[in-house]
Amino acid sequence: MTVLPLDNEQDPVRRDIIAAINRLLAGTPHRSNGRLNVTQLAIEAGVKRWHLTHQHTDLKDRFQAEAAREEAKRTKAAQTGDDLVL
Repeated sequence: MTVLPLDNEQDPVRRDIIAAINRLLAGTPHRSNGRLNVTQLAIEAGVKRWHLTHQHTDLKDRFQAEAAREEAKRTKAAQTGDDLVL
């Protein structure tokens, strides 16, 4: 699952962050515990958290939006599964 393409990105820090976003959203973390939050994104990307909160806020915001969508999907799937048990 690739949410953000790396095609036109030249900045190595941004490339690391985008790759980390794609890994976390795909559920295949390499460095972090896989939770969908900014702290774990920083760990996964191998960058300091402030890179996300001060320098690359566009990537942070995109990640948080995608993470919220993923969480909503999981919640809906869990509720659907609970309905089947009843």
